[in-house]
Amino acid sequence: MNIGSLKLEKRGACLFPRRYIMASLFIGALLLLYSFAQGLFQRSDEVVMDSTSGAVWQQIENFTIEARLRLEPGWRPISPDGLEPESHPLGSLFFGLPWEPISPFSSPHGFAMNGPHGRSKVYLWRNLEWRVYPYEAPIVSFRLNPENSKQALITFQFAAHRYETQLIDYPENRTRWSIASGPWSRFSWDGRSVMIGFFEKRQRLLISTFSANDEFSKSTLARYQEVGFQKMPEDVATEPEALSEDGQDLPGNRALLIWSKSHQLWFPHEDQLWVSDGSFWTLWHLDSSGWKRSQGGAGRLIPHFPLGFRIENSQTNTRLGFVHIDDQAPLSLRTLDRSLDELPRDADRWFWSSTGGISYEGHRWGSALSIAPTRWHDELKKAFASETRQALVLRPELHVNLREGPQVQLFEAHGKAWVWTGDQIYLLNLLETPTTRAVRAWFR
Repeated sequence: MNIGSLKLEKRGACLFPRRYIMASLFIGALLLLYSFAQGLFQRSDEVVMDSTSGAVWQQIENFTIEARLRLEPGWRPISPDGLEPESHPLGSLFFGLPWEPISPFSSPHGFAMNGPHGRSKVYLWRNLEWRVYPYEAPIVSFRLNPENSKQALITFQFAAHRYETQLIDYPENRTRWSIASGPWSRFSWDGRSVMIGFFEKRQRLLISTFSANDEFSKSTLARYQEVGFQKMPEDVATEPEALSEDGQDLPGNRALLIWSKSHQLWFPHEDQLWVSDGSFWTLWHLDSSGWKRSQGGAGRLIPHFPLGFRIENSQTNTRLGFVHIDDQAPLSLRTLDRSLDELPRDADRWFWSSTGGISYEGHRWGSALSIAPTRWHDELKKAFASETRQALVLRPELHVNLREGPQVQLFEAHGKAWVWTGDQIYLLNLLETPTTRAVRAWFR
């Protein structure tokens, strides 16, 4: 080795530390600037960001985990078990209304949870981060507007038989109105109106409807004076003064309905109400003076969400066809497509069009049968089964919710899926495939 090479090596040995020093100073300056910016721009307390709850973008077999949320002990998504207590004697857990799935995940945008000491929280997934809104009362009913995911109808329970329903705008957490109500509340199918109510007395259900966004109009009460319809029993109030104190305070367009286990009620549009006892149906319409019975007849109603109904003769089991209503309220029947069989079981766990449906598990019915089924539901159940078993060892109280393994709900039209394993909730992105695109086109 000659002297020239020694000099070159020595010069190179001096250059490398100098570069490292400059790089370290530059990184240190960036960290200092970042810390300063964090001090100026504090994150909102509503934003939940930590190693277990933010956007994670991990792979679980063939699915991307967009987000996950770790549940604290004692917290769980709200479920129908033990909720809406006055609905259990009715025989129809979701009051015959669509968009009321027996699942805590009724929307790909978020869900509600109840926790210890009567507390509750609403979690919404917005701009790749969780936003949490805490409340000091348990939630018995949480529904995002089917036409506006930034608006929720929430019913809180404040005492044994005292409930309050609020319409809340997010992300502002702004309460549009709050009303003392019964234990349930619903949006109309079109999301333009809401319905709340409670039992005035045994087998007498008082309901009230009003616009979701406008100021309350003058309260009305159905008078039952329509020609051609049977008269109501004397204990069915037709004057506001005959209602209970709570009933008199209830705003909106009210109607006191006879109710039994066989009854069901549907609220497709803000001015349209269907009531059926299983063998006879009544169509109500709303005008400036309140709810009025417009038509009725024998037969069993079968809803086809979100556009119409099918009427069947309960005695001969004859399919009569699809109901068509125009603005003037006459009712007519379209020709029934004989290829449309009975609705599948657990119809409340499906997304519907007028001629078909796709379930949370990926099953198809009617016109959706032309779309190839997927195995996503089964694959996700299998992928998260072990994690769920481990979580149930620590939280055995969740066996009632997860006795069949992880709870999976597909939203194929949105390309999303929820998975609840007990102590974790995941939001996953489904694969973009021809089937996903076909489902999205079918819903349009």
